[in-house]
Amino acid sequence: MKVGESWRWEGDPHSPIWVVGEIWTPQGDRSNKAFTGDAEVLLKEVLKQKGISLAEVAFTNVANEVLAQRRVVTPAEFKAFRNKLIEQANVYKPKVIVSCGAKIGSVFIPTSKGLEAYRGTPYWNAEFNAWILPTHHPGGVTYKPETFYTFASDIGKIASVLELEPGGSLIPDFGHTVIRTREAYQQYKERILWPEDSCMAVDIETDGFNFMMDDILSIGIGPSANHVYIFAKEFIEDPNNHELLNSILSQPDITYVYQNGKFDVKFLRANPDARVF
Repeated sequence: MKVGESWRWEGDPHSPIWVVGEIWTPQGDRSNKAFTGDAEVLLKEVLKQKGISLAEVAFTNVANEVLAQRRVVTPAEFKAFRNKLIEQANVYKPKVIVSCGAKIGSVFIPTSKGLEAYRGTPYWNAEFNAWILPTHHPGGVTYKPETFYTFASDIGKIASVLELEPGGSLIPDFGHTVIRTREAYQQYKERILWPEDSCMAVDIETDGFNFMMDDILSIGIGPSANHVYIFAKEFIEDPNNHELLNSILSQPDITYVYQNGKFDVKFLRANPDARVF
């Protein structure tokens, strides 16, 4: 397929939800599947589990031709594909475009930041005249299962994004601070202990799924809407900091909002050895 010819779709492009990946593979070309193999199975199962009917979804890829053995899309090709995809969006008028994968983030979100800095947050893109919901590529999730929970959480936001009015801020000003030492904590103590609106977002990263054996790699807390403080592994594993961390995460006047809290709380409460409090 040449750039500029009819766009390739799996499903009806009039659908209110578009899920957009990176490239059409030879296998996908033969079966007319934008996502193939384990990636397709995972993506469609999560959509169904989150209450999204596949009849409401159209699937496609930014690189809208089969690249055969040449897997790299040039900047000029991406620009041409992007312009054509904008044309398609203005014809079919999707409400939500789920952008899958870091490689195509810049197609929809004009930022140089990594995917983790903006995934899961809806952005209004006036060129596409639609809300963009960036997340992981399902193929990547099959190779990095630790990203499954955030991927599933992102997909679960589709229904609420469909209800948003058109328009909005494109790129919030996000920031983060990594805390590795007690001294660094003291520098930001007041911002951490007194969050905006008495609400604290909490998320952890681990090196596995067994809460009695695997380590916590980091604890992220969000006391404000646009800044996260990340307690690094060396801070967490210092026994002298355990009481401090417990006090941060158990303030009686604070509402804590966890990302996949049932999973996180098991790790935070486990005590398999001295490294995890």
